[in-house]
Amino acid sequence: MEFTPISCHESLRPFIRNYWMLSAWCVATGTQQIFSNGAASLQFYLSQDIRINDGDRRYRTVLYHQNMQKVGVVTDEGAYNTFGVEFVPFCSRVFFPNEMTRGYGSPEDMNDEEFITLSKNIHKADNTKERVSLLDDFFFVNIAKE
Repeated sequence: MEFTPISCHESLRPFIRNYWMLSAWCVATGTQQIFSNGAASLQFYLSQDIRINDGDRRYRTVLYHQNMQKVGVVTDEGAYNTFGVEFVPFCSRVFFPNEMTRGYGSPEDMNDEEFITLSKNIHKADNTKERVSLLDDFFFVNIAKE
């Protein structure tokens, strides 16, 4: 398993602790709890879609706001690569103000076209540098709306 923290643009640091990449090989299908220090986090599942709490729905991108200790990410056997964002406590709502009754939600659940486009572009990106640039740009635009 390899975990790599990645710095965001310095002007975003009051809101975002860091971006990160997690790469691993899952030896079997199973439920994991993967979150960053209990803070709200945004995760882009790059190598496989995941299920949550043994549900049937598959996710490629999930924003976790609260109750993360109750969220189990079901992964399949094989490569597991996740690109994530760890927010400073209470700051994810600067960028994602919509309430989520489950404590997590996908861009489609939130019906946010900019977030949906970001998710698609992150998944299409060829490398980490490109993903960082996409996220920095997205957060700059959305902080300007405040």
